[in-house]
Order: sequence, then C-alpha cells, then structure tokens
Amino acid sequence: MVKNNIFFLGGDEELFVYANEIIARIIAQSCRQRGLSIILSTLLSFQNDEIYFKHESALVGRTFYDAVFSYDKCSVIGLMLSDGTVKIFPRLNTIINIDDQIIVIAEDDDKIILSSDYLSHINYEYSGSKSSLLFNHNTVLLSNPMTRRATKRIERNLLLGWNKKAPLIAKELDTYVARGSELHILTNSNIITQFIKEQLANELTEQKIFVHCGSLTNKFDLEKLNLFSYDYV
Repeated sequence: MVKNNIFFLGGDEELFVYANEIIARIIAQSCRQRGLSIILSTLLSFQNDEIYFKHESALVGRTFYDAVFSYDKCSVIGLMLSDGTVKIFPRLNTIINIDDQIIVIAEDDDKIILSSDYLSHINYEYSGSKSSLLFNHNTVLLSNPMTRRATKRIERNLLLGWNKKAPLIAKELDTYVARGSELHILTNSNIITQFIKEQLANELTEQKIFVHCGSLTNKFDLEKLNLFSYDYV
C-alpha cells in the first residue's frame, strides 16, 4: 500500500533506494578510503555542491567528451540513460541520446549553464567535413574501469560491534580483498557468534573470519585486539 502511494505521488520521479545495502557498501568502501565518507556526505547532503540530473537538448547527438567540456561552472560526471541505467564516466565517445540525462556536480541548479563559447566550437566542428567523433591528439578514451581484482591485496581488517548491516559490510569487503585476508569481528553476543561461524563464514570466499568476545565500549577488550595491527578498523 505504501509503495503504491509513493508511485502515485512521485509518478516518473520516484526512485526506490535500498538504504541498508547502500549504507553498508558506503561503510565498507569509506573505511578503506580515508576522507571518502566526508566527500559522500557532502555530495548527498543539501549543503555545498550537489548532484543533479538534467535533460540537455543542445547536447543530443553529441558525445560525452563534448558534454564534459560544455560547462564552466559545474562538472559532468556521467549519464543516466533512458532506461534508468546510470553510467559514471562512460567512454568519451558515448553518444548522448534524446532521452538521456547528464549527471553533474554543481553548487546549485542555476549553475548548470552551457558554455556558449564551447557550444559554438563544437557546432562548427560538427558542421564541417570532419567525423562527428572528434578527438585531438591528447585525448585518451576511457577504457573499461579498473577491476577490483586488479587492485586486490591481502588485508587484515577489524569490525567492531554488530548490527543488521554487518553481514552486508562483510560481504562487500569480500569483493575488495584478496584471498587469504582476515576479517576480525568483536561481539559479546553468543547468538551473533553462532551466526557468524555457521552462516556468514560460509558466504565469504576471500576472507577468513575470527570472532573475538568483548565490547567496543570496554577499553581492555579493545587493547587486547592490538588495533594498530589491522589495515582498516
């Protein structure tokens, strides 16, 4: 009933977000990248710069390369295709179709203004005899994104405490680390310990799980873990 009401109120603008999964993925990623959590919080809040989606008819038929250089006061970071697929930094020669939306980071929506100088330039280039896909000798086409596998390494990580997002965080971490990695978990619950050993441990392929009994609010329990011996906590 609630879902139907949301569709009724939102029409084509509604978007369902699986909050627990997204938050768990952000936690898993931000704990491995210092400062990433601050950046994400800034972009997802209503302060400072924000992420916007916009139909830009002047760029229809142009490439993503053209879109990147078509703005002076905002940064183009991707495209949302007509079927709702979001592509962050697609190939530079990706053609923008009539129903696609550009994704930009801007201070406000009134800053998303096309550069008249650059538009004049690309209109001149496209109207000439040259190919519609123009790149100068310094242009580097974006290749396929670097796979997680190429940057994987053995890690020793620590998860303090437990909540319903913890299994999702553990599984997300499993996609970033190399086989032979260790995930240590601190909990004072026998039920959670049983779940970890009997179920979660079997769902991870790259990490071996170690459970430590204790509380994250107990100084002595934390000292016994030797926190500085872990790659990420």
